[in-house]
Amino acid sequence: MKHSYTTGRKNPWNQAYGGYGTWTHENGNNINQYFGNSGINNSPYIGVTSVATPRSVWNILCATRDTNNLSWYIDGSLSSTRSNPYGVLANTSANIWIGNGYAGLWEGQIAVVIAYKRALTASEVQQIFNNLRSRYGL
Repeated sequence: MKHSYTTGRKNPWNQAYGGYGTWTHENGNNINQYFGNSGINNSPYIGVTSVATPRSVWNILCATRDTNNLSWYIDGSLSSTRSNPYGVLANTSANIWIGNGYAGLWEGQIAVVIAYKRALTASEVQQIFNNLRSRYGL
């Protein structure tokens, strides 16, 4: 992802903040992932914040969630972790929107989106970063 804006809230990824998850980019700084156990845009849900994303450069972001934790990675490095109080989440049937959602249209570029049905390990996140980094000057 690459952005240069400094105000507003944008959705690079949107599904259901009370379900499998939604990402909101806050004023061009941190990205929050919200997820919960209602399966829809409703309570209960929690948020996990990434480190700030540098402007006008490519950032490769990854969030992994298993039944115990959600972890944020930026450019292959772990940035934050929070426990998952819900374990296995309720089924979410909401559509996935890339670059749009309840918080607004993404302002910037998104090049590669990969979604898995399982949590990646730290070494898998690093391997994907290493495979992509030269494309984006990282």
